[in-house]
Amino acid sequence: MPIKHPRHDSDIEQFAKDLAGRWQQGDGIEPWLRIMEPELSRKVRTERWSWESIARA
Repeated sequence: MPIKHPRHDSDIEQFAKDLAGRWQQGDGIEPWLRIMEPELSRKVRTERWSWESIARA
């Protein structure tokens, strides 16, 4: 498995803003994560994000 590179705080902040823009008040976390899972998994597979960095975002 390729080594995942730690993300800079600026990368994490930008991704957090992107995710926040897709969160609607009243959304449940589990349904929202199921919808977002393909994108999150793609970041891990193709952009070499770590799950830790995604969790920080």
